[in-house]
Amino acid sequence: MRPLILLLAAVLLTSCARPSGTSSFNNLTVKGSIDSLWTRYATAADERDTTAFGALFSEDASLIFSSAPTVRGRASIQTFLGALYGPVDVTGLRVTQEDLKISGTMAAQTGTIQESFIEQNREKTEYGRFALVVEKGEDGPWRIWRLVAVMDSLSQ
Repeated sequence: MRPLILLLAAVLLTSCARPSGTSSFNNLTVKGSIDSLWTRYATAADERDTTAFGALFSEDASLIFSSAPTVRGRASIQTFLGALYGPVDVTGLRVTQEDLKISGTMAAQTGTIQESFIEQNREKTEYGRFALVVEKGEDGPWRIWRLVAVMDSLSQ
């Protein structure tokens, strides 16, 4: 099932809208980095890998999820996401970009998110909206600085 999730994530991410910003080459490079972050997020969720979650976030990152207090810092985010995904089996993650703004070493992306999973032997799908801010670290890779995910409907 894991290869199917990764393939689905890759297909969906490559079909997202074009970014806005400075040069086309820079835009595509940054968009590719963001797409990679989402793919790695999907993999970490599927594998329930807290270390992999941590690698996605900057040291001073913040995570805001529906019905949960704001989580600050890489270590706390790892713990939170481990607890969030621990009891479920993620079967799909679909991210659809609506906007992308790039400025220097920071970029902001907004869009919709759909996450399918199995919890207590029941298939469920949550739908929501997100705002993502990423920054290019001094050590090179882009990392999540802020992620806000508002899940506003659930089908069972």
